[in-house]
Amino acid sequence: MAEVVDITARQEKAIAALINETTVARAARTSGIGLRTLHRWLVHDPAFRAAYRSARREAFGQAVALTQRYAPLAVTTLAQILSDPTAPSRAAHPCRSSCTCSAACSAQAFCLRNSSSQADQTVSSVGCMREGSVSDDHDVITS
Repeated sequence: MAEVVDITARQEKAIAALINETTVARAARTSGIGLRTLHRWLVHDPAFRAAYRSARREAFGQAVALTQRYAPLAVTTLAQILSDPTAPSRAAHPCRSSCTCSAACSAQAFCLRNSSSQADQTVSSVGCMREGSVSDDHDVITS
């Protein structure tokens, strides 16, 4: 059940911007609220913080629901593409030139070269396997 909190229309606009923008500064610009004011609300206004927390929870819940809904379709589609020897994407496989993996890289993992720049993703070095060989020269993002 959503919390009922007493905030102004300006604060509602700021919360919508905070949910949709990537930084507080961009949210301030988008909503037309001063950056210092927005920071003050985030730090010192319990009603604003509660409303923002509630909005984030709701947005996260919607994202999880969409992920649950479309994950089976995404995995099925990816498995079909990875197992299709005529699929053009096989030629552009990111680790194709540096290891022996191919479509054997399972439908649940993606080989990435230089994944260290992908700091916001969960990365583990497990290597790709094909016919019993392992290549450790790239990272694999696992589900």
